[in-house]
Amino acid sequence: MAELVVLSLALLFLAAGVGVHVYDRVSALRVGARRRVLVQLHSGRAFTGVQWRRRGRLLVLRGAELLEPNNQPQPMDGEVVLDRGDVEYVQVAG
Repeated sequence: MAELVVLSLALLFLAAGVGVHVYDRVSALRVGARRRVLVQLHSGRAFTGVQWRRRGRLLVLRGAELLEPNNQPQPMDGEVVLDRGDVEYVQVAG
């Protein structure tokens, strides 16, 4: 009997993991995903880049540039991970 309970719980956790994975893949198809965006932060800074992923409170940009007032755009290495609480707005650029 205990083996059946353990097996049932394992299958339940496996199904939940598959569900989270599918949700993550489908959410990547939302507006703006894999498209060039402009992200304006509350601090006044802005980033432009390809919105690669949104997961929970995080927004991931690839090929990003930092835009600051009175400065030239600065290319950023790797991925830029932003907390969506710091984001004022996201504009799809293309």
